[in-house]
Amino acid sequence: MMGFIKHSADCSKVVEWLEISHPGNLRPAEEGYVWTEVPTPVGEWTVALQDGDVVVVPFVRTMERQVARAKMDMLARVKIKRDATEAAGCVTPYGPIDTDRSSQLKIGGASTAALALGENFSTHWRMGNDELVTFDAAKMIEVGLLAVAHVNACQQRKNELDAQINAAETLADLEAIDIEAGWPG
Repeated sequence: MMGFIKHSADCSKVVEWLEISHPGNLRPAEEGYVWTEVPTPVGEWTVALQDGDVVVVPFVRTMERQVARAKMDMLARVKIKRDATEAAGCVTPYGPIDTDRSSQLKIGGASTAALALGENFSTHWRMGNDELVTFDAAKMIEVGLLAVAHVNACQQRKNELDAQINAAETLADLEAIDIEAGWPG
């Protein structure tokens, strides 16, 4: 995050403090005011303009900003959890399968080939536990559908959590959301 203060052109009046992720997101200052980038807070301190001088002052975020930052952090953690759970594999009647991005592509390709070749399809598939299993077309398609269902369930859980996080109005609301529970697997 980048910190900016909006102040009068002569630095006699500081009217706003703002944190943004990119300078392109900074809205134009009103006539007579300018934005100046300031160091992001370090611990509980930051810098501010005071009587034309830069001084170190205690940093206090408004509750609205605290909630907004907590939401951004929680949404990022949910995305990481979704990605990890999605890639962790899933169980099939034939054993566990890998479901990382590369495996998803391979499963999709093999399932498509199984659909196209029908009875002529056969493959030896390395499972998530390193066992080798022979799949005919029906089994390969079944495994493909199970992988798709696993990935979809991970995304659905992320969507549910994102909605809860975005609807939260307080830090207590956010703390009540358990982002570790409810994932497939």
